[in-house]
Amino acid sequence: LDAALDDILSGAFQDAGDVAVAESDDDAEDSDLAAGGSTANGAHAIPEPLVLTEDFDYRDPKFTNTSNPFWLEAGLSQDVIDVLSHKGIVNLTPVQAEAF
Repeated sequence: LDAALDDILSGAFQDAGDVAVAESDDDAEDSDLAAGGSTANGAHAIPEPLVLTEDFDYRDPKFTNTSNPFWLEAGLSQDVIDVLSHKGIVNLTPVQAEAF
């Protein structure tokens, strides 16, 4: 199982362009990552291209409103929005908004 996971994860790191992480020593990497730090060669635990940074206020009613065009652009189906509206739900909860 460990070998399969290593193959899968190293492929993800290579696809992201961080070959140093993919080729780093497993023992050093495991101990550093378990401590929440970086690998022995200074690379981050998760390559930056794989990390999404968002500056959304999930508690803002204007943002969580289902009529906000952001939700359609993010991939929420208009049919889903219509069903929610029909049921009287016009705002997503902060947890729902962040999860989607």
